[in-house]
Amino acid sequence: SVSLNEDSSISSAGDANINSESISLNDNSGIYSFRNSFSLGGDINITSKYINIANQSDILTQTNRSLNAPNIQIEATESIEISNLDSSISSETGSSGSSGNITINTPELRILDGAQISANNFITESFEIVNNRLIRRILPRQLDGSGSAGTIEITANNTTLEDQGGITTISSAGEGGNIQLTVGNLLSLNNNSEISATAGVADTPGNGGNITIDAKFVIAVPNQNSDITANAFNGDGGNINIITEGLFGIEARSSDSNTETNDISASSQLGLSGTIAINNPNVDPTSGLVELPAQTTDPSDKVIAGCAAVEGNSFTITGKGGLPEDPTTTIRGKAILSDLRDFTESDSTEDLAPVTKRSRQQTPRSIVQVKGWLINQDGEVELVAELPQEASFLKPHNCQDLAKQ
Repeated sequence: SVSLNEDSSISSAGDANINSESISLNDNSGIYSFRNSFSLGGDINITSKYINIANQSDILTQTNRSLNAPNIQIEATESIEISNLDSSISSETGSSGSSGNITINTPELRILDGAQISANNFITESFEIVNNRLIRRILPRQLDGSGSAGTIEITANNTTLEDQGGITTISSAGEGGNIQLTVGNLLSLNNNSEISATAGVADTPGNGGNITIDAKFVIAVPNQNSDITANAFNGDGGNINIITEGLFGIEARSSDSNTETNDISASSQLGLSGTIAINNPNVDPTSGLVELPAQTTDPSDKVIAGCAAVEGNSFTITGKGGLPEDPTTTIRGKAILSDLRDFTESDSTEDLAPVTKRSRQQTPRSIVQVKGWLINQDGEVELVAELPQEASFLKPHNCQDLAKQ
């Protein structure tokens, strides 16, 4: 981790490449790269998870020569938060050179309490070396550069500007810089926050820069004077292109510093005004809606009238036949039993065998006990009760005698 406090600083004579778990800058500390009379610094490249800048601390590149200021590139995989007045990520020029470009990529970006991300064409800080120590002084806003403002490119999932937080590429006399914001979810502006690529002041040239915002939602709290501007004075206003699914609390109108409304403006005092385009791609307000019929259904068309008794109609319940559902109950009269025999094969009684009528007076035969058995002339065994008086060799075997043997 890198933690700088109480006037501490890192200043680079060449490119500054910093890779750290977290970076914390507090209490007038900073990371700097200069192109001036005592240094010829290079670009600042930072990779970290968390970056926190607060209490008049900053990451800054600056030039007061004809050379352009160094660039700043920051990759924070979790979040970046800049808070408090005079805290910033910025690039400045106070000469004919242009300010550097700033590229930021992070899921969460918060710019709070007067903090800034800026690539402006004016100087707000001065530095001098005293006893081998870099001394930083905050200056009033000096519009003394003639070069162009740099470009700011920010990619984030959510970006919050709150309490005079700003993203600016303002030029005093040169061209305003371009701003490109790609926000996956929400861009919010609250309480005098601004996104500005304005160029020029009274009697100075310069065209406003272009602003491109691609965000799912752009929301500004109503009547808090939070603006998106690409204005100019002598030159032409810049172009503003907003691609969003929802724009709330802010709208295109002529910017007026005396109003508290939230404005989108690309006007010019003496030149041509720029264009403002607000696009809502792939948004169909009627999607998911079902078109209902113009007239309600007449219920009389859906209900069948009952049968009139005077027309000779009848309704009979015959039952379903068969056995009752409950086997313990008696068969009710409505049960229907059908004879399933088929009598269709013969229609006459000529081939039917005669039926012998049995006398009601016939005495039933009694059951006689079997007492022996013999083999008849056909070789079959017969059970008999009495044996005829025959030769002894025909005497049948007695079952009891066989048992005794």
